[in-house]
This record gives sequence, C-alpha cells and structure tokens, in this order.
Amino acid sequence: MVSFAQTELWRALAAELQPRGFTARPAQKLFVRPLSSGVWHVVGLRTGRRSTPPEFAVFFTVWVPEFEGLVYDPGAEQGRSLKQFEGLMELSAVAPLKNTDWWTADLTETGEREVLQRQLQQIALRYLETFPDATTLLAALCARHSEGAARHAAIELLRQRCTGALVSPVGFSENVMLALASELAAHGFQRGSDRLWRLRSGVIDIVCVEPMADHRFVALYAAVWHVSLGSGIDGPIPDGVTLATSRQASAGGFDADPVDSLWFTGELALSLKPLAAGPLGAPTRLMLDYFGSIVTCDDVRSQVPPMYRSYFDV
Repeated sequence: MVSFAQTELWRALAAELQPRGFTARPAQKLFVRPLSSGVWHVVGLRTGRRSTPPEFAVFFTVWVPEFEGLVYDPGAEQGRSLKQFEGLMELSAVAPLKNTDWWTADLTETGEREVLQRQLQQIALRYLETFPDATTLLAALCARHSEGAARHAAIELLRQRCTGALVSPVGFSENVMLALASELAAHGFQRGSDRLWRLRSGVIDIVCVEPMADHRFVALYAAVWHVSLGSGIDGPIPDGVTLATSRQASAGGFDADPVDSLWFTGELALSLKPLAAGPLGAPTRLMLDYFGSIVTCDDVRSQVPPMYRSYFDV
C-alpha cells in the first residue's frame, strides 16, 4: 500500500512549498511555515467523501497559535472566540476561492498538476505572503466578521497590539473600485454601492467588483439589461437590476482561465501604496467593448443564458 506522502498530490504540494520554507506534516495533511512574528502560514488537504479513488480539497489559511482558544470577555454568556479557521480559502480548477474542487490523490486528470502548481503560486502563496504578522490577521478578521463575538475579540486584540498605522483590508478592494470609477466616469458610469453603471438608450450597463479572500483579490463582472425587461428589475438601478447576464472579465477575455480572472490587490497589505491603474486597463477595455456591442433590447435578450430565460420575459 502506497503511503499518502508518496502520492502525486502530496509530491506536487511539496515541490512548490518546501523550497519556500514550508515543513511537511503528512499525518495532519498539512504544510506549515512558522514565522518569527508568531504567524503560521498553512496549506492543507481536506478529505472528500469518495475513497476510491481518494480525493482531497486543497485549502490555505493563516494561523496564530497564540490566539488558539483565546476568548475575549470569558465572563460573557457566550465566549468571544476569534474563529481563525472560519471560512478556509480553497483552490479549484473551476472557480478558486469560490467552489470546492476535489483533486485526485494521483492527479490523474489531464493538466491537473500544472493547474494546481499555478494556483499555489499565484493565489495561495500570494495571499499568505500578505500576512507577515498577527496584526494583519486581526485586521482581516475584523473585516471578515461584520458583527458578533469574533469581531469584538479581534478589535480588542488590535487595540492592545497595534501601535502604528494599519489599513483595513477593505481598502484594498475599494482602491480597485476607485480606479475603475475614475476610468469609467469618462464613459458615463456612476457608482452605486458595489456597482458602477450607466443608462444609454434603454440599455443598462453594470460593472461589479467582488472582493475575495480577505480583499486580497477581486473578481470583475460585466452585465447588461434593458429597461423594457421589467421582470429583471425589482428596485432602483443598479442594485435592483438582475445580474443574470454577468460575465467575468479576465486578461484573456470573458469567462476564461479562472486564475487570470482574479485580480491581486494584496500588495497593499505590505506596501500601503495605491494599486496602479495599469493592470486594470485590459479588463476595462474588454468590458467597454462588450457594452458597445449591446445596442438593442434583443441584444440584451441574446445575452441571457438559457437556464435563466424562463425567469424573465425573454
């Protein structure tokens, strides 16, 4: 019987992680990289339900052992745990950071090893490297929990530990929104909450910015609708407009390579410098060209996926 540490999946993880300072813990299905600041970078495997052949989800997270089991205000009716492991990020060949994907132990699917290695390099490791110390994790936990015990615990610890300037990770994705808003304003777009939109001859153009992985990445979506299609509008524009036609923008086009469809903002966690507008140039031009191709109500109807057409009068 081949041990788990001899599988192709484990070897692929080891090849990427061990040269970067990670230590293998096969019994726990983990690779860990402890930093002198007390932060641990963790990449691990979660076993799937199917055992033949065995399958695993690949996750990554940041952990501070000092915070484990730490409870703020233990006298309260419910202890306020930090919940460090709530909402683990996962890699996926189809939709990384969104959907669980099951990787085979022997990486038998075509191109599976290459996809995993690329996502480790461009998603997992880039995310982990934005957490050099405990305060960056606490700031992420504050943003991750909008309310409740976990947020109170993180805020209290931040007050105790943070002596210098600390930018909320929400600002990373907000900077992308500001850059897009500045660029698209010249084309008639205005902002509405987490969307940019414009109305032209009955056609509604919408750009959405979706923060992911503690705001270290964002996904960009373009959607269209028409004011005469009332079944897709149940409130004020833009929030009340359906996103049934949304398409994810990437460097290679719409709904293309899932890694190329994620835009990294995490360097802000270390440098605190504004994100350059340059990387956003390609998806901005792509979305504007797409909107320019949609002129009539029939054009909008043609963009509604077949699975959604029964919900609307198209």
